[in-house]
Amino acid sequence: MKNLNFITTLFIILLACMLIPAVPPGLSAEEQKDTPPTVIEKKPEISRTTPKELRNRLFMGEDVMIVDVRSLEEYNTQHIVTAHSIPLNEIEARIKEFPLDRDIIFY
Repeated sequence: MKNLNFITTLFIILLACMLIPAVPPGLSAEEQKDTPPTVIEKKPEISRTTPKELRNRLFMGEDVMIVDVRSLEEYNTQHIVTAHSIPLNEIEARIKEFPLDRDIIFY
């Protein structure tokens, strides 16, 4: 019986935690209502893709941005035809060049 009370209590606590609205740190619930969604940061989904998967996506006409993060010299030697050259050390400074409405593939 004691074990059942513990499980019931745990279930109630978990249920209560799921019902509490999430508020980003530093913003009250009232401030969050007035804040546009673009200002509240959302962690991007990051996944890996294989060369074969990328080839298939390009073949199917998907609109993706391909970014070659190697040096300009390496890029000029050989690169994917539609790739943009943005060396790794320039990514942060050129962040505004990245689209928000499509996938970005770095290599």
